[in-house]
Amino acid sequence: MLKGITAGFIGLAIGMVGFAPVDGLERYTFGVLELKGGISLLPLIMGLFAIAQILSEIRAGDQRKDMNFSVRGIGIKFAEFLANKWNLLRSSLIGIAFGILPGLGSGTSNLVAYAQTKQASKDKKKFGKGAPEGIYASESANTAATGGSLIPMLTLGIPGDTVTAILLGGFMIHGIQPGPLFFAENRDIVNVVFIAFFRRYFSCSAFSVVRDEILYTSVNGTKRILISGHPCTVFYRCICYKHIFV
Repeated sequence: MLKGITAGFIGLAIGMVGFAPVDGLERYTFGVLELKGGISLLPLIMGLFAIAQILSEIRAGDQRKDMNFSVRGIGIKFAEFLANKWNLLRSSLIGIAFGILPGLGSGTSNLVAYAQTKQASKDKKKFGKGAPEGIYASESANTAATGGSLIPMLTLGIPGDTVTAILLGGFMIHGIQPGPLFFAENRDIVNVVFIAFFRRYFSCSAFSVVRDEILYTSVNGTKRILISGHPCTVFYRCICYKHIFV
């Protein structure tokens, strides 16, 4: 509890850097021009977690164990899929429910679905060690939340997550206003949205068959080759972040 409270105060202190939104006074800038705009979230997260993990991996060296397995097809068996049918149904319903609520989306739904699956499992000790049930729960809820977030966006004009917020912005740029009359006035666009949504699942499934084999080969490679490209990716994302780019 003490660590959580300490982390909360540290977060508040970092969030107070820059101009105050009410009176416009400078807070904790120490005369540094770059701090007047505040500390952006993405560069902060990249510095605290991504760079720290990269340095930790470099220090640990290449200590991987040989992995003697191969990936075929989509990586799962049909019997395993049937064994998790109720888990998939429950987790998908959780994802849809949380996707409908604005601001929650997949970030919360997969955690709740995982917790519910763990609670319903007869062997709770295997969770946290790569239990297939937990993976099914998290990923099905995460995927279902995307569809659920479309409901408030199309019917009320309220985006359910960042993805639908971008989609809402695209609609508004073209003069289309989602809301109660959206289905009556823009039937052709509604059909396109639903068709594209269903095509997404089939295309992603087909792509995953090829992607899994490529990712397995990449991850099973030498660590120093993998780590060497990560700093460039981190710096590129920080530079492209809108607050820094502007």
